[in-house]
Amino acid sequence: MSELALGRRVFVADQPSSAAAQSSASAPAQAPVPVPSIISSGGVSGALGTVRFVGLVPPSEGEWFGIEWDDPSRGKHDGSHGGHTYFHCRHPMAGSFVRPKRVNFGVPFTSALREKYAVPDASAAVVSDPTGRVVLLKDDKDSLVKVQLVGLDAVEARQRQLHLLPRASLRDCLVNGQPDTDPIDTKSLELDLSRNLLSSWVSAAEVASRLPRLTFLDLSDNLLSWDTLATVKLPLLQSLFLNNSGLAWAHFSSVGVAAPNLLELHARSNHLSSPAVSEVQDLAVAFPHLEHLDLDANEISSWDSIQPVLGHISNLKRLILSRNKLVDISPLQDTSLFPSLSALSLLGCPIDKWSSVNALGSLQKLSELRFSDVPLVKDFSVVDARLILIAKLRGLTFCNGSDITPRERDDAERFYLARFASDWVVAGREPGDARVAFDREHPRFNALIAIHGAPSVPSASATSSALKHTLIELNLTHGSRSQLKKLPRNLSIAKLRMMVAKLFAIPSSSASAIRIASVDPTRHISIPLDDDFRELDFYSLEPGSTLLVTVD
Repeated sequence: MSELALGRRVFVADQPSSAAAQSSASAPAQAPVPVPSIISSGGVSGALGTVRFVGLVPPSEGEWFGIEWDDPSRGKHDGSHGGHTYFHCRHPMAGSFVRPKRVNFGVPFTSALREKYAVPDASAAVVSDPTGRVVLLKDDKDSLVKVQLVGLDAVEARQRQLHLLPRASLRDCLVNGQPDTDPIDTKSLELDLSRNLLSSWVSAAEVASRLPRLTFLDLSDNLLSWDTLATVKLPLLQSLFLNNSGLAWAHFSSVGVAAPNLLELHARSNHLSSPAVSEVQDLAVAFPHLEHLDLDANEISSWDSIQPVLGHISNLKRLILSRNKLVDISPLQDTSLFPSLSALSLLGCPIDKWSSVNALGSLQKLSELRFSDVPLVKDFSVVDARLILIAKLRGLTFCNGSDITPRERDDAERFYLARFASDWVVAGREPGDARVAFDREHPRFNALIAIHGAPSVPSASATSSALKHTLIELNLTHGSRSQLKKLPRNLSIAKLRMMVAKLFAIPSSSASAIRIASVDPTRHISIPLDDDFRELDFYSLEPGSTLLVTVD
């Protein structure tokens, strides 16, 4: 094979039989074991990679291809064999050598499109019909017969007319992105080219430009070369997926040049680290209309580095930074940054300080936050963590997947005041440093006092220690389920609501709608326990009393 193969992405069929493998004992180390990334093409299983070397590998005879696998676990080395380096890999163990007969260079875009969607002229044709559901098909005697299609058959017939095809999905179809001038007639608005053999951003953009009305493009799982700028334009493109595509910060502006009207950019799993301003061109200019940026599962560790790079994108509304390496969030360096940002996801980041949550308050438009699976809240119940987040961030209307009702916000802020009331009292008695530290840790506390009043903190003499440690047995009932529980008389109603939510598996999103009442069926009496800041003992409950739990 010629050196034209270098840099091409390829499909490599799995190893031949063990007998055949033994006949090539002198071959360089390869990867005989199946791995999760294996795909199937035409009934042949294999995996994707990029050709990094073509030539001889002594002492074996014949030509070899050096492959850098998309999945490094399939490799055996870094491109070296017998003390000689034949090629280099981005991952130190992503390389293997394979024989050319196992390598498939794929097919042009139009060939793959027709193979999947076009009607073979000799076997079927759609005919004019008011219902749009009649086709001509050949029978066993090679005669054309009319067949009326219903349901999915009608949809399939419509899809097989390329010029009417609204969406083309060619995932795993071995599209290679090579120059292709075969004319096509399609009005497709969406194109899925994920996990194919596209080798460069230039070739991928040129393939996409064949569909002039394209608004959606998925190029995920194609490890692209970004060395050359794309000269074609995708003027109507609004949504672009470049997950696991080899995208670096320096390449973002190239994307913006090719797709100037982009609204959504998905760039997950690209090993993006914290950006330096010097390596990124002005993204506010490159993405004047961008509203949604997904950077999930990258390696970003510095919020301060993100601010000057992304903060000037004026229309950016949603930013996903989940599963990055962010440990600390600091307040905005400039209050003009992120002027439109209303939704932020930090799921799975190693954030461990409440000061980071406080800093999010500097995002003036922030109304939606996803913040779970982080070290900071691991010692809190799901309900407690949610209530504290709501209380700390006054603008939130949506938290961890559910809406925040006015009632829940009121409950959260009162709960927050009660939870940290003792710390507030202690800080007020101490010299200046303690009070400054408390105000820094709880910047909204005074504002919440202004809304709800100062929290009450009973003195040690107000309640005897004997009462504080006395348990009372109560019958908790929800629907058809009942449980006897011994509870401390000093248990707050707020904590009781959280406990029954867990006890009866009530979703956290419904926690604020839980209602608890002491009921006496014999006397037809029901007393609501509706003050979260009161304790059980306030309601003068008798041992064995029934507490009825309902959800509005």
